[in-house]
Amino acid sequence: MKKLALFVSLLMIASSFTASAWGPMDPTDTKADPDDDKLGNLDEFRAGTNPLNPDTDGGGCWDGWEVTYGLDPTNPEDDLFDTDNDGWTNLREFLEGTNPLNPNTDGDQYPLDSTDPNPLVPDTRGDPRIGPVPLPIPVAEWDSDNDTLADVFEPEWGTDPFNRDSDGDKLHDGLELYFGSDPNDRDTDDDGLWDGQEVWKMPGDMHFTGTSPTRADSNGNGIDDYHDDNDMDFLPNWAEWKYDPITGEPLNFTNPRDPDTDGDGVRDGHEIFGNPANGDQTSDPLLADTDDDQLTDDIDPRTWLVDHLAWSRVVGNSTCPTPFFPGVVTKGVPFNVQGQVEFNMTPYTDEGTGDWTPISVPMLVQIWIEQDGVMTPISDPVATGNHGLFKVSVTIGDEVKAGLARLVITTSIHEKVEYLPMVWDDASGNRLP
Repeated sequence: MKKLALFVSLLMIASSFTASAWGPMDPTDTKADPDDDKLGNLDEFRAGTNPLNPDTDGGGCWDGWEVTYGLDPTNPEDDLFDTDNDGWTNLREFLEGTNPLNPNTDGDQYPLDSTDPNPLVPDTRGDPRIGPVPLPIPVAEWDSDNDTLADVFEPEWGTDPFNRDSDGDKLHDGLELYFGSDPNDRDTDDDGLWDGQEVWKMPGDMHFTGTSPTRADSNGNGIDDYHDDNDMDFLPNWAEWKYDPITGEPLNFTNPRDPDTDGDGVRDGHEIFGNPANGDQTSDPLLADTDDDQLTDDIDPRTWLVDHLAWSRVVGNSTCPTPFFPGVVTKGVPFNVQGQVEFNMTPYTDEGTGDWTPISVPMLVQIWIEQDGVMTPISDPVATGNHGLFKVSVTIGDEVKAGLARLVITTSIHEKVEYLPMVWDDASGNRLP
């Protein structure tokens, strides 16, 4: 086995410090809040936040507010989550002053903050047919169909006390009254979407547009909610469901509030009608890898056909059968690692078998040093040239100890194909699992 011996010298590293907002001689400074984010200096230290910046992660929500509600003030992504599934992101909850952990902050008859015109003031919904008359719903009354509308009030609304969804629109009668829709009309606003397609129906429900069941054009953009595309996935709202050919009942399909339901990087509409970024190919919007060939739909050259993945290996060139590099190197002195990448579409049993061919597509090659089980990169990823040839200039840094080490070469065919690694090392010279 080739050894990589490193002759290095010791290097003294000066320590550094970072200024803070605390006065080292003032014990009350731990409670001071110089950035006015409702988080004292000591709590900022514990949370890992910047005491001089009210919004450390830049996500829009102040640090103190995030800590209060158990969010991460150092992660901007959770500002855009909808933690309580009420139709508003955490950032919107921060701006509105509502509770991001409670879908109904004021506890009134509007079950979701996003549908409540006064989410901080308890109020009631009226009968959409006759105006804003307070709606009494006594919780102690008997409710045979468990639709949150007491039996004694069902005749008043013309609903069936033994059928929780009298009009069959996927929204039970009690919620119809909460949202102001008509419990005897599947499509209260006549926009083409059933009331149950437009609003939240139960905990965990993800299949609703978030539009109003009482306004045909909820956002006022001139396009009715049926034809609008609220999640901007190039799929109109109505097409986010499949429909029973006999009853017309909408059946859950793609998520109408998520442009990429399966998370494969392709918007739902492009999966159905053709992805312009991948040869106008169609794919299944519910499967990240439609043909289950380990290539996700955003990069698969044939989304409906299984593509067999090639093996790959790192070799030398015509004059050297293995990658070339010096056996002894000195810290701080650059040296070159040269070789070639080949691929094989046929099975092979050892190094001398199989139909190996220089790869024509560019690959990324990176050089590492392994010592005591720790991998340390000593080069940036470098693209291969013609016929898979590469020549990478590397330098041993201070983080590598003097003595024996192992040189490792990693390659990747595509930055998104993490399951196609190829590792060469100077111990075996073969592809490793």
